[in-house]
Amino acid sequence: MNNRRMILLALTVSKITVLGHSFALPRRLPSLRPATWIRRMSKSAPWGAIGLLIVLAVALVVRLVRLGTVPVNLTADEADFFQNIYHILAGKGPGLFGFDWTPSPALGVYFMAGTVKVFSSSMFGIRMASVLLSVATLVPFFFLARERLSYLASLLATLLLATNLWFLHFSRTAWTNMNGDLFAAGGALMLTLAIRKGRYYYYAGAGAFAALGVYGYFSTRLLPLFFLAYLPFALFLNRGHRTRILKGYAVLAITCFLVFLPQIKPVVDKWDQFNNRADVTSIFNQKKPYLGESDTGQILLRQARWSAQAFVLAENGAFLHHGSLWVRYIPPDRGLLDPFARGLFLLGLLVAAWRWRETALWWVMFLGPVFTVQVFSSGTPDMARGLIVAPFMFLFVGQGIDLLLSIARPVAARIRGAYIAVALVLASAASLSAVTEARAYFDWMNDPAAIAGRQPAVTREEFPEWQRLQQEAARKGEWGFNVSAWRSRQDRNGCVQENLPPILCEGWSPGDEASPETEAEQPQPTKAAETPSSSTERDAQRRADLDRLSVALREYRDKYGSFPSTGGGIQTVCIYLVDTGCKLGEFLKPLPKESLGPPYGYWYESDGSTFTLYAALESPPPGEELCSSKPEYLAGVPYLWCIAGP
Repeated sequence: MNNRRMILLALTVSKITVLGHSFALPRRLPSLRPATWIRRMSKSAPWGAIGLLIVLAVALVVRLVRLGTVPVNLTADEADFFQNIYHILAGKGPGLFGFDWTPSPALGVYFMAGTVKVFSSSMFGIRMASVLLSVATLVPFFFLARERLSYLASLLATLLLATNLWFLHFSRTAWTNMNGDLFAAGGALMLTLAIRKGRYYYYAGAGAFAALGVYGYFSTRLLPLFFLAYLPFALFLNRGHRTRILKGYAVLAITCFLVFLPQIKPVVDKWDQFNNRADVTSIFNQKKPYLGESDTGQILLRQARWSAQAFVLAENGAFLHHGSLWVRYIPPDRGLLDPFARGLFLLGLLVAAWRWRETALWWVMFLGPVFTVQVFSSGTPDMARGLIVAPFMFLFVGQGIDLLLSIARPVAARIRGAYIAVALVLASAASLSAVTEARAYFDWMNDPAAIAGRQPAVTREEFPEWQRLQQEAARKGEWGFNVSAWRSRQDRNGCVQENLPPILCEGWSPGDEASPETEAEQPQPTKAAETPSSSTERDAQRRADLDRLSVALREYRDKYGSFPSTGGGIQTVCIYLVDTGCKLGEFLKPLPKESLGPPYGYWYESDGSTFTLYAALESPPPGEELCSSKPEYLAGVPYLWCIAGP
């Protein structure tokens, strides 16, 4: 009898509340029938904490697998963050309220420095910052979804977000963009709970997240304005609580101000530096014609159209891959979402539009960044700046799942097993999508075109020496060197031909160059020949060089079946030995090299089936037309000559 009572006592658990959501084991053991089990989970989530923990564990494992070796190299941006970190750890870096190299408030880099100190000064260590932030983002995302969706829909949406290739890629990359997702999702959850429960401490939480957004990358600085943009909706939809909401927003604003207060003086003192990235990328500061368009109104309309296609419709197309950096953000053959998630996303958009009263905050947090940051900055659509909307896109994915489940519920009353069938199909499809996305990410990262697209970069084999020199510079209080300087040094001629930082060339002498046998095996850029005396002669030489390169490209295609691919991105023609164009050294020796150097040069882009070669001229060729359109990366070149094939 006592044993029986103890068993009943063990099955009777008091309510556990997490962020306003209750998790409790049922007083009786659930039915062993699968339909009843899943239906109970989707309605009241008695085992919800376990399901969420499983998804978080899956997310963590996918991020930790081969984290130190995939991606295989360290991009220029990651390397610059490492420089900040080395200086911070050496006591020579910017203060806690100083600025990093981007320049943004240094708070995010201090978090990265902490992960490096805890997990090792390696590629693994610096990437752990994004791993932890991305997994942490899934927690407020799940509870935000639960405010409007069923448990099963929320859980599957969390799984799909965790494994989405776009989100996963930035989760394994040492950039500070990921903290914006945590601040946006966390702040939206706090604001939702604040309005539903009327508790001022939730408003304070939303204010703290808003302030942290201003501490982050420039694309998250508008987070307080997005929360403010929701105020009219909150007042309209909660007419009986307007006074409390206004007081709550006052608490939000005061908290935001107090949390950001230590950063205000550095921002005011270095206002131009604080806004440098925003000024550089502003669409109004780009040289016209911009992507072939001179009218500002037409440029903004195209920006809005491309933003809508990329984020609102989740389409794939040339508009998504026109920029110079897209190849670092996403594979060339897909959009932001895989077909399964995109179908649910579009369905969810329709349902959410119909239920706009319940999803108004979702719309503000989704459309706000898309039609501000994206429309008014260059390189649109930019998946790095747009990362902040990823959690909100997957809220609409969850809405699509929830609709299908809600349709199955009444059908289940007439057709036995209908609900369980729909739930199992959705769960299986989501699991398959998760596995497919994870595999696609690793396949993409190991693709030669993706590796080339991350250039200039520091290879894994070079990293120990690169790190030693950077740490030595940090201890001396020197800035160190960027990846372009490193590549010049590694190419064995930079210390002779270029003015590189002394620390890169200490102990280096011409005798350290590669042996003639080694150099003969690799295509080398042409040594600077005697420079023609006039601009007309130099331009004629550049055009002739492109003709010779186009012949070499066709010879390469005849032998190997396709042109050497850059993944659709633009690269220099063998300035760095890792450039795809270096492969042409088999057919053209020596490879052409610009005689004057930047801003003049040769560039190449190819998807394997077509190619385009570019050269910057000093003056327009008489009687001949220049390139009809310019890629964004070369938009600032006044006289751009190009040859396209096949």
